[in-house]
Amino acid sequence: MENCSCDLCGNSDSVVLWDKTEREKAGVLRSAVIRDKEGNIIQGRNVMCKRCGLVYVNPRLSKPELDRFYAEDYRKIYGGEASLEAEKRHAELAFNLMPKGSHLDIGCSTGQLINLTGGHGIEPNREHYEIARNAGLIIKNCAIENYNLDLRFDIITILNALEHVISPTAVLQKIHSLLNDDGHVLISVPNLLSTHINIPVDAFLSNAHLYNFTAATLGIMMRKCGLLPEKVWLIPEEMGEKVYMLAKKDVPHEIVFDDNIEKRIGMTKIFLHTAESLFALKSILSGGIR
Repeated sequence: MENCSCDLCGNSDSVVLWDKTEREKAGVLRSAVIRDKEGNIIQGRNVMCKRCGLVYVNPRLSKPELDRFYAEDYRKIYGGEASLEAEKRHAELAFNLMPKGSHLDIGCSTGQLINLTGGHGIEPNREHYEIARNAGLIIKNCAIENYNLDLRFDIITILNALEHVISPTAVLQKIHSLLNDDGHVLISVPNLLSTHINIPVDAFLSNAHLYNFTAATLGIMMRKCGLLPEKVWLIPEEMGEKVYMLAKKDVPHEIVFDDNIEKRIGMTKIFLHTAESLFALKSILSGGIR
């Protein structure tokens, strides 16, 4: 495990929003968790930056630990037929939202979206890469940081993936460099402020997610990396709401910090605990708490 600073503004001062390790000690943890070899909960503490409001996991797995987790454990926990059907739905939705043109899909999994667009894909998981390659799709088995082909694209998509990477800003800067001058990016991430969380908050703050975005923090990060948001959709999905954001290539902008950050921190804490209480109430009324 390693300690980290805010990827958006570089600040190391944060406040704990949700701590699964403390909830487990108190006997109120309401989700299956992933543990390291010593039995410690992985990705157990979500914090909020006291300067810009980005929510992230701290401490977190180191890069070698994360590589091992995604290579060996991630698809065992979050794979299966249900996951494949969800990928198909996400691909169809994104296809209807994105501009048309030369396309790169980052974290393309089994290639559901590039099968629709005829585009290129990047997938770090070897098993899913093999499935896509065997289907005749154009795909590379690497992380986005190691993608070095001399190509530029009209539209780049990164769906349900930005929350998994160590440095979202580095990924967005790489995307900026891979876009044509009039290119666009379409991103989807889970919405931290989802209006309908259908699972316990312990599970909603997924053990596989290093970051928890809102439309506001995602938009600020994109502007910092030279991607100007044009459209935002808040779309209900399986476990909660997703933020879909379409942005065009622009120049990097300076971050404008929120004078009401302390109020935002307090309200975000209230939101999460209210969501947990509402889920518990619905579970009781439906016949049994989980």
